Amino acid sequence: EQIHKTIISTKTDYLEHTLYEYGRLLLEQGKNQEAIDTFLDLSNKGKAEEKEVRIYAHYALASLYLGQENYSSAEKHLNSLTKMDKDHVLKTQAFILLIKLLATQERDNELISTYTELLQHPKPIPELNPLTIQYALALIRQQKYDEARGAISSIKNPTPQEQPWVHYSSGICYYQLGFYKEAIQSFSQCLEASTFKQAPQASAYMIYSQIQLKDLNKSLVLSKNFDKTYPNSSLR
Repeated sequence: EQIHKTIISTKTDYLEHTLYEYGRLLLEQGKNQEAIDTFLDLSNKGKAEEKEVRIYAHYALASLYLGQENYSSAEKHLNSLTKMDKDHVLKTQAFILLIKLLATQERDNELISTYTELLQHPKPIPELNPLTIQYALALIRQQKYDEARGAISSIKNPTPQEQPWVHYSSGICYYQLGFYKEAIQSFSQCLEASTFKQAPQASAYMIYSQIQLKDLNKSLVLSKNFDKTYPNSSLR
């Protein structure tokens, strides 16, 4: 730590590299706020894309701020990376983190435009499926059900964790477009996952779908089962 401080004080050509390594050293010691201050100093030296270490400093800051749930500061540094003209692996990762951040706040217009911009990236995109699910849910909230169905259909080889979300999103689209039998099938499939957190909503949609099909006996059975399964749900 003392050696790094000495190099930093001399203002050498290696200043920015030293600042980055010093920030990493502080992180290893659990001195997160000091690390943030160091990475901020580095990130303020100029445009991110002009030097590799600045890119890493912005990404480190975004990650640290996300860990602190300081979303506005995290977003600022993610935007510094997504706005770069230079192609870089951390630019892609910044897009991924930014979409996740926008999804938690349901900022749908920004999420949709950010996802669309990411798709123009020339290289394969990791974690594309969960991002596409968030994109589809944003379209659903904007009542763009045909577009949402198109997005859902583009998902390839969903994992067991992603599969319920695919069926759930499809079910909402089918229901809103008036395809109630297809909606019931989709919601039934997503309910096969015992830990799916949207299970009460999916169950409610199944009841609504049966009502739309005028099968009141099935809807009554499902309603009684819903009351037993989710006694504290606001959907009751």
